[in-house]
Amino acid sequence: MKSSYFCYSMGFSFLYFAFGGVFPLISTYLEGIGFSGMQIGTVIASGTFLTLAVQPILGAISDRMHNPKKVILISIAIMIAICAILSFNRNFAFIVVFYGLMIAMMNGVVPLTDNIALGSPHDYGKIRMWGSIGFAIAAQIGGVIYEKLTDKSMFIIFIIGMVITFMFFLTVTNPKVSSSDKENKEKVPYKEIFSNVLKNKNYLLFLLVTFFMTGANETHLVYFGLLFKEMGGAPTALGTTFLLFTISEIPFIFLADKIIKRYGIKPIVILTCFIYGARFIWYSTLPSPFLVQLTAVIQGISLGLFIVSSVHVVGNLIEPKYRNTAMSLVAMMGLGLGAMVYQLLGGYLMDIYGAKAIYLVIGALSFVALIIFLFIKVPEESNDIVEHIQEGK
Repeated sequence: MKSSYFCYSMGFSFLYFAFGGVFPLISTYLEGIGFSGMQIGTVIASGTFLTLAVQPILGAISDRMHNPKKVILISIAIMIAICAILSFNRNFAFIVVFYGLMIAMMNGVVPLTDNIALGSPHDYGKIRMWGSIGFAIAAQIGGVIYEKLTDKSMFIIFIIGMVITFMFFLTVTNPKVSSSDKENKEKVPYKEIFSNVLKNKNYLLFLLVTFFMTGANETHLVYFGLLFKEMGGAPTALGTTFLLFTISEIPFIFLADKIIKRYGIKPIVILTCFIYGARFIWYSTLPSPFLVQLTAVIQGISLGLFIVSSVHVVGNLIEPKYRNTAMSLVAMMGLGLGAMVYQLLGGYLMDIYGAKAIYLVIGALSFVALIIFLFIKVPEESNDIVEHIQEGK
């Protein structure tokens, strides 16, 4: 059973199940305990801000110790403890600090789990798709529990999901960084880790691509509800639309590895950037809500393929022993800096021009990501990594 596909897939499923219990309900929960709009915004922003520091730290520790699994397990234990405490404390300052820390650690764990999946004997996409399934299930049952039973549903789902995740990740194995057992055990100096990662020009360009693409998607998640309202959509239809978005990702994440092997990484990333941009610009024209639901598969093609492709890009640009740090910096650039800058820009545009202006701008910036990616040299085969790293320096 050890390191089987079942263990990897269930680990991802319950990890994202835990995430799905938090993100859709946090603003509703905070409003329910009496927080103002400004206070809610501050709580959510605290997670984005702390992510900038936590992600590269966790990644560097994982690379130094060659043990992302251990870092993940310790992080999960800390997050469970924080969540349990948060469920009984309604002090604003306390929630800002500890919710922010919990979210930052959640974001920090994601690239480490991605690296473990990439180093497994199974296709990354076939593992990662279970994350989308887990997230969708939690998002649906979380709302029901919140409405029918208790406003603490977010904490209950998160703790249950993380406890089960912990058990499954006990069984997975760390990816090897070298064929030599001695090298796999040696601690890598932090200076060497960051020096090698940040000298790679192709990788640095991909950080910019991630900034634009992930920042756009995170902004879409935050402001789509307001855009949907401008389209004339009913609140009851919004949840259905998000469910369709999530479900549409699953088949494309599942098939992504085969698609990448057939057509290559670069054409797929270029395609996803183009679809991102075209989709968001189209949304800015305020099409009918029904038409948006009917074309929900566009999210699957763009986001589903980009999620898997971006992991492969980093995997092929960076040596295995530096890969946790590289993936953490990618996540920091997108989920941290990109999300923060985009969401601030979105708030400014929302106040003056409305939600449709946000989508026009993030759509245009997705085409900027496409242009940048055209200048990146990405090796298609993992055994070419070292050669292309030298070219990228």
